[in-house]
Amino acid sequence: APDETTTATATANDGYEFSSWEISGTGASLSSASTNPTTVTMGSADATVTANFSCVTPTFSTNLSTEPVNYTTGASASALTVAASANNASITYLWQSSTNGSSWSSASGTNNTANYTPSTASAGTMYYRCIATNAASGCSTSATSNVATIIVSAPTPATITLQNYDGD
Repeated sequence: APDETTTATATANDGYEFSSWEISGTGASLSSASTNPTTVTMGSADATVTANFSCVTPTFSTNLSTEPVNYTTGASASALTVAASANNASITYLWQSSTNGSSWSSASGTNNTANYTPSTASAGTMYYRCIATNAASGCSTSATSNVATIIVSAPTPATITLQNYDGD
């Protein structure tokens, strides 16, 4: 009936968030096209009210430290750890490495986990980051973590000083 009002509430699936309302036809009006819930006022003609949703970009609740971490070759490295979320969606993780901090490729031995242990097999500086992607159906929004700097140095050789002892 004309001028009747009702409240419309939209519920997003995991990985999505409400973005706006849309009306098809001229038979209704909204109190707000960007507020959820909203009030719909019916007019004299039919109308369809549609809720629009968008994929949530993951956010990091645990991110990488930007402070360089030093190891000696062959030492056991601590795992780099991140945690991301996107409105209860499954998250996929891709670890990347770089020798210069600007050209990135998949890190050696990576898989879809929130942890990655860098190699300390050889001396040098390596940079690591993680890309977290919203894996909800139809989504592919992603976020990139901070960059971790791992510096691996060769162990300092021991110095032995021998002195001549003449027995006196």
